[in-house]
Amino acid sequence: MANAAFKSLVEGFNAQIKSMNENNLKVFDADNPEFFITGIEYSQDEDKLIFKTAEDPTELERLDELRRAE
Repeated sequence: MANAAFKSLVEGFNAQIKSMNENNLKVFDADNPEFFITGIEYSQDEDKLIFKTAEDPTELERLDELRRAE
């Protein structure tokens, strides 16, 4: 299990990500631009940080409109 300091850092990152999302300041995935980051998790089995995403329907619609306009 991760130590307390590391756990606190991940919790802090997630609090900041949550606050940014609530204020409509989303960090989008460059490879999948309709998806934004919703949080970070630590995978103990793989010993790495993994980010979680969710689809933003508004951004998907905006991207579709841009593609149609091309």
